[in-house]
Amino acid sequence: MEEAVADRTAGSPIDEQIRWTNRSPAEIAAEVMAQGFSVCADTVRRILTDDLGLSRRQAVKDEAASEFPQRDEQFEYIADLRRWYERRQWPVISVDTKKKELLGEFFRPGRAYTDGVLHVQDHDFVTSQQRLVPYGVFDTARNEACVLLARGADTSELASC
Repeated sequence: MEEAVADRTAGSPIDEQIRWTNRSPAEIAAEVMAQGFSVCADTVRRILTDDLGLSRRQAVKDEAASEFPQRDEQFEYIADLRRWYERRQWPVISVDTKKKELLGEFFRPGRAYTDGVLHVQDHDFVTSQQRLVPYGVFDTARNEACVLLARGADTSELASC
């Protein structure tokens, strides 16, 4: 099994203890079976994790993008302002937009079991009208929100809706 992943195993240049392979358990199982062994993808997955100590790579957002001395002071100031507004029963508004989604027959990553074929465009040339942007305005004091689904490429366009 180790030979099957040896050529396609990488590691972190910073931490020698971190390794990964980009080969799937199904791909490795097919190769090992071609060599005359009987093994399924689930067994390969178990060997990769339990015996070789490999697992699916997952990025974790745990590092601050920037460090500056007034960071905590800035958030405390915002929290104080929020409490001041709430005591007066004034609205405290949070405005946000989320990930843009494609509208139409575009390729989307992911897996599903099906009894048919989903046909999509061969190239994803997206126009601004084929992009759906969820945009929300939330009054935290009243626990009320308005969500708009707009078409466009830029968040600033949504502010004029």
